[in-house]
Amino acid sequence: MTAPNPPRSPRLSLVLLLTTTAALLAVIFISVITFDISPSRPPAKIGFVIIGDITEAGWNASHYEGMRAACERFGLELVYREKVPEREAECAKAIQELIDSGCGLIFLASYGYAKVSERIIRNNPKTLFASISSDFTIPNLINTYIRTYQGRYVTGVLAGLHTRSGVVGYVAAMPTHEVCAGINAFALGLWRVNPVARLLVAWTGSWENKEKERRYTKQLIHKHDADFIAYHQDGLTVPQTAEEEGAAFVGYNTHIASFSEYNLTSVLYKWDIYYSHLLELYLRGDIYRFKNTWIGIEEDAIALSDFSELVSKEEQEEVNKIFRLCKELVLVRVEAEKNRLQIRLTYFYAVFLNTGILSLSLTSLLLRLT
Repeated sequence: MTAPNPPRSPRLSLVLLLTTTAALLAVIFISVITFDISPSRPPAKIGFVIIGDITEAGWNASHYEGMRAACERFGLELVYREKVPEREAECAKAIQELIDSGCGLIFLASYGYAKVSERIIRNNPKTLFASISSDFTIPNLINTYIRTYQGRYVTGVLAGLHTRSGVVGYVAAMPTHEVCAGINAFALGLWRVNPVARLLVAWTGSWENKEKERRYTKQLIHKHDADFIAYHQDGLTVPQTAEEEGAAFVGYNTHIASFSEYNLTSVLYKWDIYYSHLLELYLRGDIYRFKNTWIGIEEDAIALSDFSELVSKEEQEEVNKIFRLCKELVLVRVEAEKNRLQIRLTYFYAVFLNTGILSLSLTSLLLRLT
């Protein structure tokens, strides 16, 4: 005769109940994070708003060409509006046209767009918006950008090595957090190799103001003895002026083959990689889970163009060494973050494994995130 099972004590039953409840709640929480709540088939139309002419070399053309290449890669239709100023009425008109055309994701490719478009973004919660490094987020707006400061740091190293006067000029649009981050990174690179160098910043107050850009570049060169120029402007007025005045400079965003040897190198931002990364998240439904999405040197989204003949072999070797070091350090950080996540999830899995409740789902989650 089989002996009857001894009755469970109320204390043991309570422990089992609490453990089971905790496991279920944890699985539900993980499921909310893991399984997107976005539409299974997002609209195949992508909207794109840009501040200038899409054929204008620099910020505008490089973004448009990157966006177009990314859409072609995934077989998506690109609908764009160009020459849209950072003003509410014009932005709202452009955005409404893109919404009416059926765009499921709209990229706002200028810093000021998100702020002046907040009302129409909030009024269209079923449309997702991606903004260039805005200052705030709302449920259907994410912030995205390339880590441009990484490239700025490396070109700051080149400036510190190459300047003979010890004065470096920097023409910048306005003190947004992204522009300031680039200037700070450039300064750190400059002072890494040349601690006594001076960095002079001239603010134009606009993403493109050709008259001020030309005037300030000349003043930096002739009045302040700057022999190396960097810039953060949409167009090419600053490098064109530096070339005319015989000062060395580094290109920003793209490389212009027609420039002379005064263009020592250019920081290349691979907007095709950037937009491809975001569109892949969009098509998977994962983009709805991220409020800030940044990529950089670790994703090969930043590179340097070939050096001109004015850059010595020693300067090239040092700059390339710093570039490789930056990439290695970033990759180490990314791997460390991934390993910390794996450790946390492994601990979670070990704690709840003995409950036997949906352990397979936990295993799948662990494999997916690692």
